[in-house]
Amino acid sequence: VISFPEIEKDKYYIATTYIDATRGIIAKYRKTHLFADEQLIFDKGNDFPVINTRFGKVGLMICYDLEFPEVARLLKLKGSEIILISTANMSPYEFYQDIYLASRALENELPIAIANQYGINEPHHFFGHSSIVNHKGENLLYLKDGQTTQNANVTLKNDLDKDLSLDYVNQIHPNMYQKLNDAFKEGR
Repeated sequence: VISFPEIEKDKYYIATTYIDATRGIIAKYRKTHLFADEQLIFDKGNDFPVINTRFGKVGLMICYDLEFPEVARLLKLKGSEIILISTANMSPYEFYQDIYLASRALENELPIAIANQYGINEPHHFFGHSSIVNHKGENLLYLKDGQTTQNANVTLKNDLDKDLSLDYVNQIHPNMYQKLNDAFKEGR
């Protein structure tokens, strides 16, 4: 997964692609939630692809998308078995990233991997905290800071280790998303 600024016609996007070792680029995702001044430069994406890969069904997100539970939920409902996130998250948002990552994994019952930039690019201090969490929000790998490459074994099929009392996705009230949409329109 590689993230980059993208230009299409007269529009600018923050994008990420999934590159397969044999098939090349097989999907692209454009960031749907723009942080702060990004809104002055970039346009929002509108698609939420779930990619069939040799590893399983993969959903993609970028940075600030993590802070909106609807993005991960939509990817899960579309069949994603794991979510991969590229990010350039900076201080003072370390706590936010760690909490949201565990929450999105737990509430959608799937593993999530996040790769965050590390280092200083004034005025921003990118803090790292790249990690992989399982479907229970538990760290399988946590790189607090620094630049390194490590790996972890991730299980996509979690049926044997699933708490059947906490079937979050299947226990959603069927009208919830329509009611959220209606409330959003009324509040604007």
